[in-house]
Amino acid sequence: MGASPDMLTVAHLRKSFGRIVAVDDVSFTLERGQLVGLADRLNDRVATYSGGMKRRLNLAAGLLHDPDILLLDEPTVGVDPQSRNAIFENLETLKRRGKALLYTTHYMEEVERLADRIVVMDHGRVIAEDTLDGLQACVATSGGERATLETVFLTLTGRSLRD
Repeated sequence: MGASPDMLTVAHLRKSFGRIVAVDDVSFTLERGQLVGLADRLNDRVATYSGGMKRRLNLAAGLLHDPDILLLDEPTVGVDPQSRNAIFENLETLKRRGKALLYTTHYMEEVERLADRIVVMDHGRVIAEDTLDGLQACVATSGGERATLETVFLTLTGRSLRD
């Protein structure tokens, strides 16, 4: 019978994930824990973690094998502002280290903060791809100010509600 991940400590999870991705270096794991602000909680059970801490733990688990490309699907959903900011700072650090981030989100301000290139999808199809400046230049606004990415998105996809 297997144990629920919530009942394990991060140290136990690291050992399990480390075996899967062939990482056995504890110092490497501690570095990941420090990167996501969990180094002092590695021996605590995951059940004691807040939602934001669990999101940061997910990020650390994704970094265990030091990938060149990191796939992130809505990494800040349901987290407090402090955890959200910590996640952003971690991702910005990874970008500076040369890591590629493929990031999906419905929060346009996150895209504005993190993305070098933006792909807009609608009903499963790519409808636009460019830099933030390039997408903003495609949408006229009153008063000559730059359109927000949310305005660009709504202009491209329409304002009607989705199923």
